[in-house]
Amino acid sequence: MKSREEQILDALHTVYEGEFMRPYIEYGSWDLVEGEWGDVWYVPEGEGTMVGEVKDVIEGWGAWLSAPGYLDRTDTMVFESFKDAIEHLWDLYGGEYEDLPPEKKEAFDVIERFLGGH
Repeated sequence: MKSREEQILDALHTVYEGEFMRPYIEYGSWDLVEGEWGDVWYVPEGEGTMVGEVKDVIEGWGAWLSAPGYLDRTDTMVFESFKDAIEHLWDLYGGEYEDLPPEKKEAFDVIERFLGGH
């Protein structure tokens, strides 16, 4: 039996299937790095970085979109809760419910219920 988190991730991946950018979410420790122009990145702790100084280490859910096989990706955002990370990725989804096939509508509804009618 899949956990609730796994069910939500499956639904999210179903809705994003066929899109250029795909959702990724991972729990762990993340380095907060400030770059020379004030840009802020979160990178998995311990991978090191050459772009700036580590300002803090944050434990939480990292969430981002990435295009498999390409360098395109959104910035990683780190959240305290799984729900907040899912909500962030859901806010980035640009598809319209009416245009979805039935299996994607079902997955869409699963995510909406999880987020409380977001």
